[in-house]
Amino acid sequence: MCNRYAVAQYNHNVEVLAPKLAEYDQHYNGMFSQMIESGHEDYHPHARLGFKPFDMYCEIRNAKTIANEGLIIHLWATIEQHVKQAIILKDKSQTGLPHEWDKILGCARRAGINLRRLSSFKIIDEIRVVNNKIKHLYIVDQKLCKYKGFAQHKDKKMSAVDYRVHEYAIGAHHFMNRVISSMGPTVRY
Repeated sequence: MCNRYAVAQYNHNVEVLAPKLAEYDQHYNGMFSQMIESGHEDYHPHARLGFKPFDMYCEIRNAKTIANEGLIIHLWATIEQHVKQAIILKDKSQTGLPHEWDKILGCARRAGINLRRLSSFKIIDEIRVVNNKIKHLYIVDQKLCKYKGFAQHKDKKMSAVDYRVHEYAIGAHHFMNRVISSMGPTVRY
């Protein structure tokens, strides 16, 4: 819900500010759009001090990035938590589940849940990798470049990426639905 509000506010603000920023950008020979497209934020502080519309644009963009990254982290935490709960419900002998995803996949398989066979597994694995990069590296590396929308941002900060949060949310919903369905009709979750 917070993400939806932040993105709606972002979209509204961009509609209002976009014409002003475009006008400023044109007046200064594309300086602002070049800075944004480069993904290198080293020059932003100086431009933000001197140009109020650019400063407002950066603030709004930062708010959107924070909301989207929070959503991605939350989606992954929810997926991991519910997968572990499903494993325990299906196989009560499995306790002290690991934190490493590959080991969790093995535990799920032993419990009779083959997560890799679910059609939404690839997007879930992408959410996992993006979550880890947001929390630990915050740079688009080679591993992220294999996913849609990341290659053009290689070696840049994660904040340069326009995350596909809508696809991630739908993928997470589908994945959890399939995990719960795979548990069978007698298990109440």
